[in-house]
Amino acid sequence: MKRPTEKCLINPSRDDLLQKVDNKYLLSVLVTKRARQLFDNDEPLIDENYINKVSMAINEIDQGKVSISRTDGGVKSE
Repeated sequence: MKRPTEKCLINPSRDDLLQKVDNKYLLSVLVTKRARQLFDNDEPLIDENYINKVSMAINEIDQGKVSISRTDGGVKSE
């Protein structure tokens, strides 16, 4: 069982990301769409190098570089 004082091993944590996106379902859609863009050779928006495109997408969201548009379901990049 996880103690309350322990740090989460996933960085950024889901709770941190949910402060930037309304709910976990939208977060899932945003991560998926941005990771797909990265797999399709879209330019990364952060300087950090990640082997995993999903990790890169998550960190772009955490840094506020990517958001989701509710009107058309698109992913907006800074």
